[in-house]
Parts: sequence; structure tokens; C-alpha cells
Amino acid sequence: MAEIKEQSRQLSDIDPIKTQDFLDQLTEFYNQVKSQTGSESLYDLIIQKYPKLLESFLSFGKSLIPSDEKQELLSSHEVYLWHYFSPEKFKNISLLIRDTLLQLSIAQNRVKEHRVTKEGVEKHFQASKELLLTEINALYNDIEGMDKLLLEKEGALGRKLESIQHLKNPWSVYSEQLNTIQEHINIIHSSKGLVKETIVSFTLIRSNLERMGVEIRNENDFFLLKTTESLELLSQIDSQQKLKEGLNWIENLLEDLMKYNEKKENQIRTLEDWVESLKSFTIPVGTEDGLLLEKSIDFKKTTTKWLDYYILQDVMELWEDQESLTTRVKHVLSSLRGSLSILIKTESLSDFRVEKETLEKLLAEERKNKKRSLELLSHIDELMKKDFAVTQLYIESEYLKVPLQTSFTRLGSNNHGFEKKISLAIKTLWSKISRQYEEAKEKTPHQELEKALKIIETRSTKPNTDHYHALFLTKNFVGDLFLVSRTGIENQLEETVRQWNQGSGRSILLSGDSFSGKTTLAEYISKHYFAKRTITLNPNSDIIVEGRKFRTSKNLKEALDFIKRSVSNSAPLVILDDLHQWRDQEYSLLENMKALMDFISNQSQRVLICATISSILLKHLDSRIPFSITFTKLHSVSKSTNEEIFKAIMLRHGASHKDVLEQEKKPLTDRQLEKKILSLTKMYDYNLGAVLQAWTYCTDILDTDQVRFVDRDIQLNDFLSDEEVLILKYCLLYGYGSELELKEFFTTRFENYIKPSIRKLLTINILGRNEAGFLVVKDSLKQEIHMLLNDREVFL
Repeated sequence: MAEIKEQSRQLSDIDPIKTQDFLDQLTEFYNQVKSQTGSESLYDLIIQKYPKLLESFLSFGKSLIPSDEKQELLSSHEVYLWHYFSPEKFKNISLLIRDTLLQLSIAQNRVKEHRVTKEGVEKHFQASKELLLTEINALYNDIEGMDKLLLEKEGALGRKLESIQHLKNPWSVYSEQLNTIQEHINIIHSSKGLVKETIVSFTLIRSNLERMGVEIRNENDFFLLKTTESLELLSQIDSQQKLKEGLNWIENLLEDLMKYNEKKENQIRTLEDWVESLKSFTIPVGTEDGLLLEKSIDFKKTTTKWLDYYILQDVMELWEDQESLTTRVKHVLSSLRGSLSILIKTESLSDFRVEKETLEKLLAEERKNKKRSLELLSHIDELMKKDFAVTQLYIESEYLKVPLQTSFTRLGSNNHGFEKKISLAIKTLWSKISRQYEEAKEKTPHQELEKALKIIETRSTKPNTDHYHALFLTKNFVGDLFLVSRTGIENQLEETVRQWNQGSGRSILLSGDSFSGKTTLAEYISKHYFAKRTITLNPNSDIIVEGRKFRTSKNLKEALDFIKRSVSNSAPLVILDDLHQWRDQEYSLLENMKALMDFISNQSQRVLICATISSILLKHLDSRIPFSITFTKLHSVSKSTNEEIFKAIMLRHGASHKDVLEQEKKPLTDRQLEKKILSLTKMYDYNLGAVLQAWTYCTDILDTDQVRFVDRDIQLNDFLSDEEVLILKYCLLYGYGSELELKEFFTTRFENYIKPSIRKLLTINILGRNEAGFLVVKDSLKQEIHMLLNDREVFL
């Protein structure tokens, strides 16, 4: 193919300089690409020069469009050349330039992390440069050739214009596409600096861990050397003078050992700072069918999870082993110092037989510890070199992937105070490095299922219809005798009602998990402040407003409009309990919630709305529309206090007039009973209703006067497959679901994966059906299923 040459002759009678100007710029760009000697210089050239080339191309094409929109676009040599012939070819080379820029950026990043060799990058650069030159040359020849053809061959222009006379001018489409490609180039370039910063942080994290490995190796070598020297020292002591020299040597050695803990604390702080510095951003990772593929990654979150799961377990073991060994060495040396001190005071000598045996044992322990630490450090080094790199995101479908439900915090023993969810696992774990932990052994899916089935079966078969257990499962048993006051929320509700009564527009939203008391609080407002002025609005039910009757459907707007028309003097409270009920195939939940928002905006001075909603559905709605901020008062009631839960249980238990016995049938003391209740409270995340329910699972009726509390395994373990998680998430999020809805969501996977999973969940009594035949999560398992899904972070 002919090389591009400088052209001086005029190629167009209409505009003798336009085409030649662009070809001259293309020639200059070609020569600049040809002169580049490295990947980075070619990258910089594209960033600096391509936008100018694009601007020229677009301005030439735009100049052919009449300034007066009413004026007809004439067909001409230039219009055909710039609007019909050249744009597709220029778009193709623009896509090549964009893709080349992205690959150059990726290659530069990967070489910084030593994922490719400099020789490989050089080959990639030469291939990229050669391809660019070939395609630029081809573009030049195509435009020049077509221009000559139209000018010099008789009838060529007429035939070309005839072929496009019925086609719409494509310039506006090509112009938009070319601008989009330039936007892609800007995105690629803007992300380069962020990726570079992240690579630096990763390098420092890696270096910190490598430095830790070096220090542990040096520490082990130091221990071995000093223990060996201590043995030699004892063998050489044959006088009081050598006794004193030996004592002085050991005292200096003990002082040196005090420095190791300070090194560990410094390592923790440094590593923690670098992890904290990581950011979240979107990175271009490839192209496909003209599109720029991007990944949005929270590097702090993904790195923390990956380190938690793959690295920190070994780091914890290493530090605990070193701490244990250091303590052992100090103890042996302190004993030896005591022995030498006694001999000096008594002016006597010894053969040190016992001391030598102790040092020999210590030497064996140090060799064993060194071997183990080398294995762990080798494992850490291997994982860090293989997977811990920013540029892994270019080749992995999921960056720094960690298996589901394997957060490192779940590996800790519950006996050591890991009670709260940890927002930053690294920080918390390192603050507890002196603690022991026990790794949970992995079980097969069938073993997990078998364990879960036993728990589910216990709940399904346990007879809770007796009087005692009914006290814990019925909130309004004997009127409102067992309703526990939630003073903080109730005072705020009272203030909201007072403000509304004074004419201020107010509305209340109660959110929380299942059994947390949302409905109870809504009824509390009705009973205490509105007496007979309450309208409870449910789908497919009758309501009466100031003597007018109305039958509701799933159309919430229709019901609210009726209330709006009917209310004149009553100033009612309208309770919408469980907002997830307001949806069907005709009226979506989103449409109904928008109708509710409109009603509150316009009628909140005349009608006080009190709605209840699950916390997960509220979060979902807020991601779609500004739902919660429409309400003037939002109360999250998921958690109750220890005192409220303790009082609720003791009120019910006290009404039974029964004694509580432990498993050995000895009466529980007040302190023991308080601890049992506190344990259940923490287990069920301070959910009042869930704890009351759990009390029934832990208690057995012995006779008319006694109840036995049994410490049995009642918390549901995670046995769920990915498909089962998706089904349960849907049913919890929307309150209920159906096979048809799930089929619409998972069209291709429904028959082979979703449908069998639904049957399984129905069979093992995780799912049931409500009166309308919809799939619902069983009440006895709702809170625990919610907690399991939270652990898997499916509601994030």
C-alpha cells in the first residue's frame, strides 16, 4: 500500500482547500505516530493530537450543513465525500484509536504491577503502532482515491449522487457517534490517575506484608541464635566471674525482647492507613461491539473482604505464634536469670542440667515454629503475587472474588466477644490480635441442610398451643396487658400528633423487620389519640369515611381520592399497614407509592397518614424514588432495648405463675435468667417479637408449675443455594411472591433452577402460601432468613 505523501494540488473545485487540509492533518498525525518510540509517548500523542484531528473532521462535515435550517441540503461532491463516504471509515479508525489507547493504558498498568514483562509491552507497542499506521494510511488512500474518482472519472459523481438520493443524510448520526468515542477516550484518560494511585496503595500494602514476613523470619532466626548461645553460655560457666557475665548477657537479651510488640503495632497502623486510603470509582476494562465496558469497584470494600478471607487468617496465626513464642522465650530466660542470680548470691556453681534441658526443649519449639511460619509466609506470598493486584480487574469477571458468606469475621469463636458487626474488619481484628480464635470447619451442603432441617422440624412440630407459650405468641392476650411501653418512640409520636393537631402538615412512617412492633405502634397511635377517627386502609376491604362506604382494590390512588373527597370535619388518622400489600399486575407498587406521596404532599394537614413498611422494602423504594423523605417523621423500630425485651418476657412469664428450671431441673437464679434472655436478645438482633418467639423454642412445659429452659441449637444455619437466596429475597422484599412473577424475573433459569428450588423450600417448610395462594416466608423463620440474607449482603 502506498505511503502517504505530501499533496499540494487542489482536489475539489467547490472548496479547493478543505479536503487537502484534512489530508495534510492526517499526514501529520501519521508521521507523529510513526516517530513514537514507546508505549507512554504513543499514549500521550493520542490524548493530545487525536481530539484536534476529530475536531477538524467534524468541522469540515458541519460546514456543509446550511446555516438556515429551512434551506435544503444540496447534494454535491463534498457532501457525498464528507457525509456518506468518509464518516464510516473515520469512525472505524477512531474506534481503533480508542481501543489502542485503552490497551496501552492497561499494558502500562500491568507492567507497573509486574504482571507483564517490558519486552511484552514493547511487542504490544510495536504491533499497536504498526496497526495504527496501516489503518491511517488506508484512510488517507480511501479519501484521496474517492476524491480523485469523483473529480476525474466522467459520470462518477452523478452515479454516486443518484445512489444516495433516497437516503437520509447520516451526518448527524455519525457526528454523535464520533463525539461518544471522544467521551470514551476522556473516560479512559481520567481513570488512569486513579488506577495509578490505587496501584501505589496496593504496592505499599504488599510491601508492608513482605516487610512483616522479613521481620518474622529475622525474629525466628534471632530466637534460635540466642537460645543456642544461651546453651553455649551455660556450658562455659565455671567461675563466679562468668556467672556475672552470663547474668548481664541475659538481662540485656531480655531488654531487647521488649521491642517486638512495638513493631507489630506500627505494622498494623501502617497497613490500616493504606487500606483506608483506597477509593471507589469506575474503570474502563474493555470494548465490545463499539461499546466501552466499565467496572465500578469499591477498592476499599473489596480489598478488605479479600484480605479478611485469604490473608488475615494466616497473619493472625503468625502473630499469635510469635507472641506465644516470645512469651515462652522470656519466661525461660527469666527463669535462667533467677537461677544465675541465686548462684551468685550463694557464691556457688551448678552443672545447669535442668536449665539445659529446658533450653533444648525451647530450641525444638523454635525450630517447629520457624518451619510453620515459613509455610504460612510462603502461602501469603503466593496469594499476594498471584491475585492481589489492581490489574486483575482487567482479566477477572469478578474482581478479588470472595466466596459467599465467608467473611473472616465469621471464622472467629463466639466465645471471644465478636458480638457486633464490624464495619471495618481489618481494624477490629488487629485490635484483638492477642485473642485466640477457632476456625469453623466447612461443612458440605447436605450436612448444612440436615442441620437446618432439624431446627425447622422442631419449630413445625413443637406444640405451642398451650397456655404458657400462647402468652409469648399473642401480643394482645388479655387485652393490652402485655404491651411493653417503648417510651422514646411513644414520646416522639405524641409530639408529632400534637403538632398535627395544631395545623401543621405531618405524616409518620414506621419501618422495621418482621415482628419488631410496627403494627403495634400504629395501633397505639390510633387508640391513644384518635379513638373512633381511624381509617385502616387495606386492599380489597371496606372503609367508611364520614358515613360513606367504599370498597378498596389494589389501586391506592383510588382509595386515597375517595378519602380526600369524603373528609370534611373528622380529621382522621389513616393507617396503611404493610405497604407491600399494594401491588398486583395492574397497579405496581411504585405507582401506588407515588400516589401516597402525592396525597401526603397535598393532604397532610387534613389527614394524618401512618404507614408501616419493612426496612428492606424502604431501602429499595428509596433507591428508586425519594420515598422516605416525603414523610415528616421516620421511625426505625427494628431494635428494642435490653430492658424492653426483658420486661416483655418477664411480664408474660410472670402471668403464668411458673418456675423456670435449668436443664438439670434446678431453679434458675434471677441473674441466670437475665443472662439467658440477653443471649437470645443478641442472637436475634434485639428484635422484640423474634426474641419472644425464640423463648418458646427454648422452653418445655414440665408440669402445671414448672418450665424448663433448654440451651438447644435454635438459630438457623445458612444452607441456602444461590437460587434459594434469590427466591427468599424476593418474597421478603415484596412481602410475597408467585411462580409467575419469579418466572418473569428469571425467564431462562426458571424451569431448571428456580422452580425446583421453590418446591424444595415449600417441602422443607421455609416457604408457605397465604390465603391468596402467594408464596410467603413462614413467620417462624422470617427474622432468621432476613439475618442470613443480610450476612450475604444481598440487600445492599
